[in-house]
This record gives sequence, C-alpha cells and structure tokens, in this order.
Amino acid sequence: MIESLERETDWLDALRMADKPVLLYGMGNGADKILALLSGAGLHVSGVFASEGFVRGHSYRGMRVLTLREAEERFGDFIALLAFGMEGGPDEALRAVASRHRLLVPNLPVYGDRRLDKAYIRRNAARILYVYERLADGYSKALLYELLRFDINGDPSALLAMESRCTEPSAYFSHSRAHIDIGAHDGSTLRTYHAANPAHGALLAVEPDLHAFRRLCTAVADIPGARPLHAAASDRAGEARFAAGHGRGSALAPSGTPVRTVTVDGLCGRTRLGLSGVLRVGSLRVDAEGADGRVLWGAANTLYEDAPALCVAVYHRAFDLIELPRLVLAQRPDYRLTLGKKDYIPAWDVFLFAEKRKK
Repeated sequence: MIESLERETDWLDALRMADKPVLLYGMGNGADKILALLSGAGLHVSGVFASEGFVRGHSYRGMRVLTLREAEERFGDFIALLAFGMEGGPDEALRAVASRHRLLVPNLPVYGDRRLDKAYIRRNAARILYVYERLADGYSKALLYELLRFDINGDPSALLAMESRCTEPSAYFSHSRAHIDIGAHDGSTLRTYHAANPAHGALLAVEPDLHAFRRLCTAVADIPGARPLHAAASDRAGEARFAAGHGRGSALAPSGTPVRTVTVDGLCGRTRLGLSGVLRVGSLRVDAEGADGRVLWGAANTLYEDAPALCVAVYHRAFDLIELPRLVLAQRPDYRLTLGKKDYIPAWDVFLFAEKRKK
C-alpha cells in the first residue's frame, strides 16, 4: 500500500507541472486556506469563478468572481480547485465543471494548517500500516487507502464511486448502560440514538456552543434520562475559551467565550481508577470539532474499564485518520475497528467505529 501511495502525484506538484491557468471554484474559508497553502508553495491562481446562483458582480481577493462561461471565455481551458464544501454527491454544476476541465479537490483539514501528504506517509509508514492491518473489513481498508490517496492527488473520483457507509457496531445500540454524546449540537444525534436503543441508561449530551445547547435542551426535553451539559469535553476539567462559529467553525481556541471543560472520566465519576459508584458506559460518540483526541485522552479510564462501543470523528485534523485509531488501540488493543464515510466534499466526514472483539 505504501509503495502505491508513493507513486501518486501530489496535487501541488501537478499544478507546478501544468501549463494551464489555475482557478478557484468558490470563495470563503476554504478558498482562504487554499490560497495560503499555494502562497507558501510559490503558486498562484489566475482567477475565481462560482456557480451561476452565487455570481453577483462581487470580488474575492481583488479578483472579480466569474461565471463558468465567463471563466472559459477569458482563460479557455484551466484547472479548477474546489474551494467549498458540499454535502452528498456532486451536483450538476460540479459535474459540468469536471466534464470540461480538470477538477482537483484539496482536502485541507477543518482545523490546523498541516496536510496529510507523501512526506507524512513516508515518515509514518509503520503507523499507517499498524492501523490498516487492524481494520476489520475490506471496506474499511479500501476506504483508508482511498482517503490517503485522495489526500495526495486531490482526485475525488474513487471516493465518490465508493459506497457512503456509516454504520455503528451492533454493541453501540444493544446495551442498557449510559450513552455519552460529545458535541451533541442540536440534539438530532441523541434523538436518533434514543429511537434506536430505547433500553439505554442515562444519556449525557455535552455541547459548548450556547445557541446549539439551547436547541439541544429543547430537542431532548421529552427523552427519559437525558442530561444536556453546557460544556466542552477535553482531557482535563476546568475552563477554556470557546470560539463560536457556524458548525465547523466552532472550536476551543486561544480567545473566545469562557466555557467549562469536563472529561468523560470525570462525568462518569472516574477521577481515579477503582473509584466505586461510577457510571458504566455502553456507547460513546465523539464529534468534538478538532478536540477529538483530547476527548479520548480524557476518557482513557472509561475506555479501559467499560470498553464502550465508539463512534469517533476522524476528519477534523490532518492526521486524525491515523492517530485517533492508534490512541483508541492504546487503551483497548482488543477493539475491532471499522471506518465509515459520509459524502461531505471535500472534508469527507469519516468516522471510526470500535467495539470489543468477542472471545
């Protein structure tokens, strides 16, 4: 696998070798990240265009935003860099671009400015293979390979052709212990969980964004045993700063609104190993907008003692796809790991699922 990935052409190198102009397809935060990366690599873009409904005669970074037709009239053939996120498969506008021009989709992390590239793969080949060899099924292994390949070459075609599958393990729903939802947002995932497993024990829902927390409280008000907590889960209890954005833009940050921080171990009464009267956990969902690794560190004793079934987001930071499975296995080497994806281009919402292997 590593040798095959080494043979892929990095999308930045493809731009360096191209004799066509490079245009951004879209604006906003995604475009800002791409431009920063290109600038550091000594590359530039010639223009920016958008789908018909988003062109209103405005400019982005001093460049007038063109329609696709205007971009073709001015530049002829070009390479398009997708600079916005979209849920589900490609729409007709994206298909129109891809059918006439080379379309690359830089997969830059939601948080942080590093990217998973061939240099990372060379340095961490053993760590990547460690995770790959411990994935429990062919779909998960194929998904890991195609995600790494996409990180390098920026071509989404193979991933789009793969089935979008996000299936929690059976143990996630077949227990009467507590369920903990970290990053519960507006409560929709907790309501889905309750409908699938009405025999659950206590439901703890942790959400740091105040506006989302208010919607969460309303959404779970009629669910028995639901306990919404306005806090951020992390690796230690105390206080931190929370920068509220819109969904993917919210995170713990150096500046922002003060927010209480909690740990999963602390919520369960595990301030130390062997403490009596702890809350036993059957399932744990972690979608913590870039703090997912810290949440798992703060759940180390719970993972070790209860081996709850896990659903963990592994796409927020550049190396989460490799490092978070390793962190889970460090606590529970007997976990059975699988991967699943939802089609949210270009972030590719990817989740790690884990359950204790049956003896």
